[in-house]
Amino acid sequence: MKAKLNRIPYYFFQIEEYWFHGPQRRFAQDAGISETTFSRVLRGKVNPDYSILCKIVAHLEKKLHRKFDLRDLYQV
Repeated sequence: MKAKLNRIPYYFFQIEEYWFHGPQRRFAQDAGISETTFSRVLRGKVNPDYSILCKIVAHLEKKLHRKFDLRDLYQV
């Protein structure tokens, strides 16, 4: 099922640390999820578990030094 709202890529690409050298793989490792799952979430191709989305959002918050409401980033 395709996501209705997916702003995760927008914020992911704002993190300069992940601009080069396998950015998706490194972000996924740092967030504690698989690269495949993260790639599918970025493309909005899966309906990920709540725990996966929480890990992604927590890592985005850490890297961007701000808080996010999960509902503002991803909706199915």
